[in-house]
Amino acid sequence: MRTTGRNINKNVIIYDIGRGKFDHHQEDISLYCDLLNNKELTLENKKNIIQKTDIVIEDISEVYDTNVHNLLFTNGRITPCWDNLLKAFEANDKKLSEGILSYLNHSSMVDALMKVKLKATKNDDDTYYESDFCKGIIYNENIDKENYTKLIQSIPFVYTTLDASRITTTQVGILISHNKLKATKENYEWLRENFEEVHIMLLERNVTKFKDVMDELTIEDLDISLILKSSQFPIAFKEQVVNGVDSNFIFDTPSNVQELSKTLLHNISFTIADELLIQLMQK
Repeated sequence: MRTTGRNINKNVIIYDIGRGKFDHHQEDISLYCDLLNNKELTLENKKNIIQKTDIVIEDISEVYDTNVHNLLFTNGRITPCWDNLLKAFEANDKKLSEGILSYLNHSSMVDALMKVKLKATKNDDDTYYESDFCKGIIYNENIDKENYTKLIQSIPFVYTTLDASRITTTQVGILISHNKLKATKENYEWLRENFEEVHIMLLERNVTKFKDVMDELTIEDLDISLILKSSQFPIAFKEQVVNGVDSNFIFDTPSNVQELSKTLLHNISFTIADELLIQLMQK
């Protein structure tokens, strides 16, 4: 069915979309794309076509209208691959559309994406083609936690500080869990200043990298009990922290005194300075 002019919407309704269907032959796929690209066909009719056929578009660039992209993504009629998502993202002014977000909230689509690693492609100006897309995912709160976590694992970049006003503590925790935040003093301080407790999580995952610069990090009184309580830190690291901070940080905070006492009780090899031990015994 090839038709143009004022009657196209009427003709599309009359056509076999409801009673018959397109086949997956190349000529039918071409016809399908022609209809989706036809400016005289209403968006509602294009939606009907998409919903009543099972053709999956392999290359999103064959369809030109971002509104139609939304319909295709929402109805799962786009082959799940990074290239299609990146092209749709670029076409939508580098924003994750409602259709893309709907797509990324389907576990089956995300699982299919995960089968091929997202690669970092450098542009002529030394930026990366995928950079804005990846940050669009990182900063988005409308992707469910399970799929967000999978997508974060696929990101090919490791970040220094991000925009704290655009990301939640939960999202930051996922980034740290999958090694997407660099283990640097700058990142530690950024986390400490903007979020609760996740700076300790960065330490937990990078003890070896941080152990030689602990005296350069800001350790606050509440951090001490978190470090002592954590099973992720080796005894030697906990000793380094306790013996390296101002004793007032420990003894002016009841939770620190409690955790230090527990640590000494359960770890015979745990060694602290004599003056700290004396102060603890006086509590």
